[in-house]
Amino acid sequence: IAFVLLRSQSVKAKKEKQLAAEKKANLLLKKENVEQQLENAKQQLDELVKKFEERIELTEQLEAGLEEVTKNENGILSNEQTGKILKDLSAASLLRNEDWQQFQQRFEKVYPDFFYQLAQQVQGITPAEERMLALMKLKVNYRRMSQMLGISPESVRTAKYRLRKKLIACNRTDLLEQLEVTD
Repeated sequence: IAFVLLRSQSVKAKKEKQLAAEKKANLLLKKENVEQQLENAKQQLDELVKKFEERIELTEQLEAGLEEVTKNENGILSNEQTGKILKDLSAASLLRNEDWQQFQQRFEKVYPDFFYQLAQQVQGITPAEERMLALMKLKVNYRRMSQMLGISPESVRTAKYRLRKKLIACNRTDLLEQLEVTD
C-alpha cells in the first residue's frame, strides 16, 4: 500500500511539474507575443512620425521653390502655379484629421488608454493640448513639434506654459515631469 501511495504521489508530482512547465512555457510565449506586438506598434508609430517629418521637409522644399519662382518671375505667379503650390502645401499639412486619427491609433497601441486617462484626469483638455501632450510623450523637440502642429516654436512654448498651468491646477505635475520637451 505504501509503495502504491508513493508511486501515485510521484506520478502526481511529475504531472504537476509538467503542468507548471507548460504554464511557464505558455506565459513565456504570451509575453513574447505581447512584446512583439508592442515593438510593432512602436515601429508603426515611429514610421508615422517619420512620415510627418518627410511632409515637413516637403513643405520646406515647396516654400523654397515658391521663393525661387517668386525671384525668377519678379514676384508674379500664374494662377496655375499658385494653384499647384497651394495644392502641394495642403497635401503636406500635418493637421488633417485622417493623419491625427492614424497617429492616435498607433499611439494608443504603444501607450494604451493615454488619451482616455488624460481626459479623465485633466478637465477641459482640448484636442490641440492632447496632440501636444502626445508629441511631448514621444520627446519631440520644439522645432519639430511646431512644424508638425503647424504653429511657431514660440506658440509651442506658450501652449506648453498654459498646459503646465492647467496640469498644475489639476494636480498632475507628475505628468509634466514625464513629458519634458527639449529645444
